[in-house]
Formats: sequence, structure tokens, C-alpha cells
Amino acid sequence: MKLEFINALRNTVSTISVVTTNSTGEVAGATVSSFCSVSADPPTLLVCIFKDTPLTSAIKKNKKFCINLLSQSQINVSDIFAGREISPSKNRFDLVEWKEGNFNQPILTGSVASFECNLTKTVDGFTHDVFFGNVLSVFDDQKIIEPLLYCKQQYAKSSIIDNSHIGLNKLMLELL
Repeated sequence: MKLEFINALRNTVSTISVVTTNSTGEVAGATVSSFCSVSADPPTLLVCIFKDTPLTSAIKKNKKFCINLLSQSQINVSDIFAGREISPSKNRFDLVEWKEGNFNQPILTGSVASFECNLTKTVDGFTHDVFFGNVLSVFDDQKIIEPLLYCKQQYAKSSIIDNSHIGLNKLMLELL
């Protein structure tokens, strides 16, 4: 059953993010494909992180984290934080451009968007911890519009489909 489950999940398309945290100058980060919005009021996100990574304990200690939604130009960033590329100093942040956000969390330069969050709840997800965070600040780079996707165990690109003929855009505007 486990193998069937994993194989079937390969059919899903997910965005690629790097979750980061800065705990008194000790930065940690990891590539993840499991993050989603929970609520718009208050703005809340959740992210699932494998328990055996240093990032998990760093988030629990720091009580803050940042979800950096990667752009298509950041495949190398995804690989670095997935551990496929190693810095001589062993610090992944030495290989990427980043800055501290409004709440001192690492914001990766070139990301489509970054969300600094305050940890509000942690749930045991068996192999992963599920972290819920209230969004404290948002960095949304309007010039970068193409998120990095993952499907069938490889990186993928998105295509925007014109739905104007079915009135979807009008409906969305009316809902807002």
C-alpha cells in the first residue's frame, strides 16, 4: 500500500518552496513541496517538514519561519536546499542570495513570494511535522510570475489558460 500511495502521489502537481528560519543567527532551510493556505482571516499557512531535518527543530526553537515560493529560475536553489548541492562551508545560505525580512526570517532573492510566519501550532504528521503559521509579512514580487512546479519526480512549468470565455475571471472578481 505504501508504494502504491507514493507512486500515485507522483501524479500531483505542487509548487516548490524553501522553508527557512533564523534562530539567533543560526539559519536553517529545506526544500518542500507540501504547503498550502489555511485561512485568509487571519492569514494562515501550513507546511509539512520531514521530522529528521535540522529545520524542524530550528522552527520549534525559533517559533518563526518563512515560506519562499520559488520561481522557475530557482531550480538550483531548490537543489541546494534539497541537499543535492553542498557548499564547502556546509552552509546552504552561502550558495544563495538572501536577506532578512521584517521579522528577521531569511527571504530568498528571486522568489515569486515569501511569507514570514509566526508559529501557532505544530501537529504530529507521523513522518513529518505540520507547522501552522500566522502570516506576519508578505513579499510578493509582481515582476516574477512563474512559480517552480514539481510533477512526476521532475521540475515542471505552468501554462496560463485563458478562462475568460467561461466567466471565471469575472466570477473571481465578484467574489473578492
